[in-house]
Amino acid sequence: PFDLQEIQIKLGRLRFERERRIELLNNNRELEKTRLEMESIVSNLKSEIRGKKGFVLPEAPQGREDFPEIIGQSKEIEKVLDLVRLVAKTDSSVLITGESGTGKELIARAVHKEGPRGSRPFVPVNCGALPETLIESELFGHEKGAFTGAVSSKRGLIEEADGGTLFLDEIGETSPAFQVKLLRVLQEGEIKRVGATRGMTVDIRVISATNASLEAMMSNGSFREDLYYRIKEFSVAIPALRDRIDDLALLSQFLLEKSCAKCQRPLVGFASEAMRKMFRYSWPGNIRELENMITQAVILAVPPLIELDDMPTLIEQVSKHLRKTRVTDGTFAQAKEDFRCEYFKAVLERNQGNISASARMCQLERKHFREKVRKLGLLDDPDAYLRSPEKDPPAAG
Repeated sequence: PFDLQEIQIKLGRLRFERERRIELLNNNRELEKTRLEMESIVSNLKSEIRGKKGFVLPEAPQGREDFPEIIGQSKEIEKVLDLVRLVAKTDSSVLITGESGTGKELIARAVHKEGPRGSRPFVPVNCGALPETLIESELFGHEKGAFTGAVSSKRGLIEEADGGTLFLDEIGETSPAFQVKLLRVLQEGEIKRVGATRGMTVDIRVISATNASLEAMMSNGSFREDLYYRIKEFSVAIPALRDRIDDLALLSQFLLEKSCAKCQRPLVGFASEAMRKMFRYSWPGNIRELENMITQAVILAVPPLIELDDMPTLIEQVSKHLRKTRVTDGTFAQAKEDFRCEYFKAVLERNQGNISASARMCQLERKHFREKVRKLGLLDDPDAYLRSPEKDPPAAG
């Protein structure tokens, strides 16, 4: 009373699923074995380099107790989190501004989680990634047959966020026509699916984000003024990475450990020269650029440290995007080295590369002076215009 062919097909499928489960189980065992081996290797590497001159073993980044997803302890990020704590307790709409790659969605999630809607859905929408023809259907939903291809009814993202938070990233990318419809949602708390005859009420909190100047867009008519004031009952500005540079070391170590876990690489930190260059860079792409560069370095590096040579993009870009540094950005030893280099370079420039005149100005013996600038790499600098002893012209006035 059964179909033999059907039984054979089912048995074949069961056999395949059993073999697949065994394979996955073996893979999991191998992954766990690899993970334990990696932990052992990293621990041994840390023991080898701990206390070596010129390198301080970084501590593992500890998550914050109040905002575990946020990495940073600078006064700039603390100001942002103070604002987050204040506005999270309310139901006001929030506009988050900041350059691309600064972590605006992380801050939006923090506002949501700390607020009364924290247990309800958080629905992110990248307005810039949705074509104009789809954004209305994606946000408001549609009824069956509303347009070609609508073979069934679909809930929109605003419905999905009912009771929770709707996060509109890059809201400046929306069209004026869509802005009118969004304004109605915020004013009336009502939406209508595409093709529907009746509307429905929704209860959402809206958090928006942009890396564009909405004020400038209002002045040229590409962003509605009434919508602007609806979404900006409270605003939070996220500082660029170059403006919260005190968090660079902590962020770098966090991203390094994250990338090492993903790529299965036993690296424990950054060489001092690499970190020094990282502090000199202005990071125009912010944390997203930092993560990208560290991932590349993790693939290239030879354990235990990431050296400067493992960051070719940084070497290429740092001279084009120098950050205005502070004397307290590095260690005391680094500050002394920086001053020594700048001092001798300035002396050489003042004396047009004349070593004898430069040595006299520094009140150093010529041989001693030449050795110092050689160690600093200034003799190899084609812009230093250093001359041999027999060709040194007389000192200027």
